[in-house]
Amino acid sequence: MKLRDLNIPFHITEVSDDHELLISLVEGTGFKVSAVRHTVGTVLARMGLWRLVNNGLRLGELGKFESLELISVGIQGKRLLWRTFGELQESYPAWEATNFHDLELEAMKQRDGVEKFRLREAKLVFGAFGDE
Repeated sequence: MKLRDLNIPFHITEVSDDHELLISLVEGTGFKVSAVRHTVGTVLARMGLWRLVNNGLRLGELGKFESLELISVGIQGKRLLWRTFGELQESYPAWEATNFHDLELEAMKQRDGVEKFRLREAKLVFGAFGDE
């Protein structure tokens, strides 16, 4: 299975762009990027499914549902990060030009897009168990 086979309405480039933006924002605070690599790594680990699926990992139906669940959780975490940064924005002049509200809305849109696929997979997986 390839990533495109999941038919999720966003691309890995969006995840990469968000990662680059996050690094830029952290650097704008005066923190060294290496000091937050662990945090960034944790977020990206949740999105590690992208690499697995894109490299042809064959998942059973339950695995596909779990993968979509992890993607959804990762996107929700990103949304909350953008919201938090928006609340802190006045403390960091380097963030002045960043529209955290729009970033949060985009994350919500991404999650909503994944949600219909996640629910579809849940019905396929758990509906099948209920028929036994």
